[in-house]
Amino acid sequence: MSISFEEMLAAFAEDDTNEFWEAGRYDQAITGLENSLRTAPARSKPAMQLKLSLCLRECGKPVEGSNLFSNTLKNLIEYPPTEELCSPIAEALCPIGEKYISVDSVCKAGWIFRTAAELFHRTNDDAAAIVGIVKCLANISSSNMNAYMYDAQKEQFLHDCVRSIHELIKSKDYFALFDHEPRRLASLYHDMAHSYSFIKKNTEEQHYYRSAVEAL
Repeated sequence: MSISFEEMLAAFAEDDTNEFWEAGRYDQAITGLENSLRTAPARSKPAMQLKLSLCLRECGKPVEGSNLFSNTLKNLIEYPPTEELCSPIAEALCPIGEKYISVDSVCKAGWIFRTAAELFHRTNDDAAAIVGIVKCLANISSSNMNAYMYDAQKEQFLHDCVRSIHELIKSKDYFALFDHEPRRLASLYHDMAHSYSFIKKNTEEQHYYRSAVEAL
């Protein structure tokens, strides 16, 4: 299958935009993201919109950026994609959440991971879902996030995100899917324990650490 000259130029432009965004050259990424959003498929738009939101924030347009951010995540929950698209969209959100952490926008990062977890939960592949959900938990309860726990408001918001994801996990018997994969199960239990440590729930933390050991 041949690619047209126009398609090739569009691909080059998208690569340049991604490089600008990754390098923190947000002013140069804005135009490319705005152009890409006009023709991007629906599954690609949420990630692009969150990238553009960060660009706007970093380029002195925080109100526009925040409006785009909140509308993007709100629409994903109120008008969720099909089960088949939930997982790839959630996967695309995770590295963007990590980028938000790197620029000290931790509450927005928490919101991104919380939304990604809800999308993983909606997929029709429970085994892939729990891996994705726990990855979101691990990102929120990472050492990078702990650096912001001096701020009571941020701490409360991030703790709420973790508790919300815990409720998703409790709603299904996810871990039973890995009874015959002890290493994978132990890893999931370990991440669960760490997330409970993050919200200072010592009883649950110890329970999952014991479960991780017993799984092996």
